[in-house]
Amino acid sequence: MTKYSAYSAYSVSKHSVDLETSFNFSKVTAEWDSYGVKQNIAPFFSNDIGFSAIYGISNKFESGIYIPSDVSGLSWGAKYRLIEGNVFSFATIAGVNLDFSTKNAFSDAGLGTVFTFDLSENFSTDVDFQFMSNFSDIKNNFNYGFYANLNSSYYLSFIQCIFGLNFYQTQYDNLVSQNLIFSPAFGVEPSEKYFILISFPISVYGKNDLKTVGFSFTIGFYLE
Repeated sequence: MTKYSAYSAYSVSKHSVDLETSFNFSKVTAEWDSYGVKQNIAPFFSNDIGFSAIYGISNKFESGIYIPSDVSGLSWGAKYRLIEGNVFSFATIAGVNLDFSTKNAFSDAGLGTVFTFDLSENFSTDVDFQFMSNFSDIKNNFNYGFYANLNSSYYLSFIQCIFGLNFYQTQYDNLVSQNLIFSPAFGVEPSEKYFILISFPISVYGKNDLKTVGFSFTIGFYLE
């Protein structure tokens, strides 16, 4: 099953396909100023639907795409597992984002590393670090960003309980934006062919960014 808020060093099996559809809802409740102090603003809501597909090129190498329902862009990524052990596994990731709303559709590109720790049969932790650089011609778009994600998963019978933390820092022309998001989630895998994941991301700290609470529902299918 997907780990939701962080990548895993494992890959989709060779010649297998992982299809996912996610329904995401978010409410902006406040904004963080440049000192990290919460400022009240008029709340507003947003929602989106996303579709992703991942294909296993080999048992170590996978490639996938993500497309939002309004087809405003496209994200492509690839992952290659370099180390696989009983406890520790390591992979590298790379990807690009395309923004179809601009003349220069090549928006940004990034690289990253992924670490997976299998601490027991039921408990594992994933950590990834990513750096992304902007190539868009949109004014006031970010110049570059750093992302760090942690995801711990524990199985209680057939239920997967997930603790996630996501941090990002993005550099704009005139300011730096930060956000730390707590992402509890749980999932079930009724069969080997599909899974369901429900998550509740909550922004707990930030600077020059919005404070949000959200809900996400994801259903995924495995095709061999």
